[in-house]
Amino acid sequence: MSIKKNFVYNTALTVLNTLFPLITFPYITRVLGPDGLGKFTFAQAFASNFGMFAILITPLYAIRIISANRDNKDALNTGFSGIMLINFITSLLSFVIFLTMFLFIDKMKADPALYGIISLGLLLNAFSIDWLFQGLENYKFITIRNFAFKLVFIALIFVFIREPAHYILYALFWLIVTHGANLINILFSGKYVKFSLKGLKITEHFKGIGIFFVINIFTVLVVNLDKTLMGLLLGAEADRIVGLYGVADKVVLIALSVTNSLSWVILPRVSYYFAQNRLVEFFEKMDLSVKAYLLLTLPLFAGTVLVAPEIVMLIGGEKYTGSIPILQVLSGAMVLVGFAYITSLQILVGMKRDVQYLITLGASLAVQAVALVILIPRFQGIGAAVGMLVGYLSQVIISSLFGFKDIKQFLFKANNLKYFFAAAVMAAAVYFLRLLPIDSALFCLLIFGGMGGVIYLGILLLLKEKILYDLFEKIYKRLFSRGNGGNA
Repeated sequence: MSIKKNFVYNTALTVLNTLFPLITFPYITRVLGPDGLGKFTFAQAFASNFGMFAILITPLYAIRIISANRDNKDALNTGFSGIMLINFITSLLSFVIFLTMFLFIDKMKADPALYGIISLGLLLNAFSIDWLFQGLENYKFITIRNFAFKLVFIALIFVFIREPAHYILYALFWLIVTHGANLINILFSGKYVKFSLKGLKITEHFKGIGIFFVINIFTVLVVNLDKTLMGLLLGAEADRIVGLYGVADKVVLIALSVTNSLSWVILPRVSYYFAQNRLVEFFEKMDLSVKAYLLLTLPLFAGTVLVAPEIVMLIGGEKYTGSIPILQVLSGAMVLVGFAYITSLQILVGMKRDVQYLITLGASLAVQAVALVILIPRFQGIGAAVGMLVGYLSQVIISSLFGFKDIKQFLFKANNLKYFFAAAVMAAAVYFLRLLPIDSALFCLLIFGGMGGVIYLGILLLLKEKILYDLFEKIYKRLFSRGNGGNA
């Protein structure tokens, strides 16, 4: 399947991942409140620290194995079976170890139902095989499956979640929908691969997964360290602060799912081009990735900073006003994480410079941990947001130093400045639009988002930005050709 079709399906998936939380999360925040939401958010983040040991074969390594062997059926089956077996064994071990934590951690003892449900997710992680379909570049199945299960999730939430104590039901529904989708993956994988214990060469995987396993540990810690440390360092206020932070974090994650969608689509292809020594095509795809990143990230970042009050009021309501400054600070992650995906994931991983990627993550994690430990006790949620940005910035700097020779071939181009210009004009327009006396948060977002989007896209079209210009040109040609066909 072509990159264009995969990008369409992955974009559709991204839109789904964006729209569905916008439907469910405002309801959940209001019903569960900061405390109930905070309990679930911390439990999920805490379990993720064990989940990183459950998946010994990481998606990055698995995608590389699948994409490299997609033209060899026997090698594909062997690689798939080995990865599945190893991950099942490690998931089982992590599940058992997590259960033993009930003996030592009072927070788990106080809420056994919640942590019991979350623990099952560790075991079922073994059946998460999106990496198979990503490696085969089949995003159509992933998109359709996600859509179906998200509809189920919406129905369960609005029918059964009615009061703050239902955060346990929320965790149960999360488990059913998330890992039910994984089980569907297993059923449909038979169309592409066959699981068999015959002829497995498990030791071959251990030669290559060492670095990727440590990379996975660092990646999980980078993502969850803020919420985990807040839960452990803030005492009695932890649930409320984590709940406030969780709203800002959710908004940023939604935005990141949009801005980083192309990175995961392009990764198998750039890995393939590099393995085939097709460097011209490799750098062409990297140039496309940078332009798509700037096109999506800059307006989302600027818009989020400017309309953060309206976003929080719409999603959380009055109880979450403390989330507004956290969101304005944390929105910087949209820019930094997106850039880190290019410099770290696509360049270092795509070019098989895994040791450099490991060093980048390890060093940035250390910087992030120190910043969070210093800032959280004093500044709480805002301190956590600043600490995360410090860590992301260090990752960008270190990975850029490692990959500067290659990055400069596609990043430092004068025509990329048009995105910054368009975003600056859009931000100025939205800033002045905010002076209008509009009380409705929803109406504000529609006005600001609509006008800002028109201004941003209009400027880029006038400047003949390649991605948008080509897209609108194709749409015009299709409509025009259909019109001619109808007249004939």
